[in-house]
Amino acid sequence: MKHIIFCLMSGLVLSSIAAGLSVQGGSPQPQRKAYRKQEPVRQTILTWLECDECTEGQLEAVVKLGLLAMPRLTQALLNGPSAGTRALKRDHLIETYHKVQSYQLSQKLEPLAMSEREYVQLYLRNFTALYQTRAARALAAIGGEQARKALTTALKLRLRKDVRAAVRDSLERINNPK
Repeated sequence: MKHIIFCLMSGLVLSSIAAGLSVQGGSPQPQRKAYRKQEPVRQTILTWLECDECTEGQLEAVVKLGLLAMPRLTQALLNGPSAGTRALKRDHLIETYHKVQSYQLSQKLEPLAMSEREYVQLYLRNFTALYQTRAARALAAIGGEQARKALTTALKLRLRKDVRAAVRDSLERINNPK
């Protein structure tokens, strides 16, 4: 997973650098400076959204960002992972499916009870739900009117049952802090 994030980040960094250099002098434009400021924010949020064990203070790091994290968290809540992240995850799931199939065949075990397509769809839906659930939790932990608005907007969408429950719980935490 870290390799996937690194590849995605590398591509974004290279395209950002290319877009941020002026043709005449080769000096950075304001877009590049803005990107540099946002990169630690983006990376902190991605680390939370994609962590496996989440035992190293990932949520707390996002909460420390406060309002800076709101746009990206809202995007993750309403839309799930970006198209690029979904594509990387899909490729990883296809590879995993084939490895599992190969192992089962080599061990003379029953093959997976689902097709590659079913496997990828199932785990991609789970990945998206995890993104949305973690975004909801982070918004609730940060709190405030922007978070309330994002969570309320999310409840108007067609969400998976577990994601909807997480959004409701997060909204409840904002509306009734302990």
